[in-house]
Amino acid sequence: MFARAEYAEPLELQGTLRAAGDAAAAEQARRRFGGDWVELVLLPERAIHWVLRQPDHREASADG
Repeated sequence: MFARAEYAEPLELQGTLRAAGDAAAAEQARRRFGGDWVELVLLPERAIHWVLRQPDHREASADG
């Protein structure tokens, strides 16, 4: 979960949640982190796309 208390602030990682669904996650976030935020952002794990970097020339040389 990411949040900020003022729009001028960047979103910052506040923690992680595990819940049965989107509505349950939102309710759990409100209970756990309170209502002092102008913005709370929940990112479901299914929406995360990992982008792995390719090894650069130096890493490839060191390995082999």
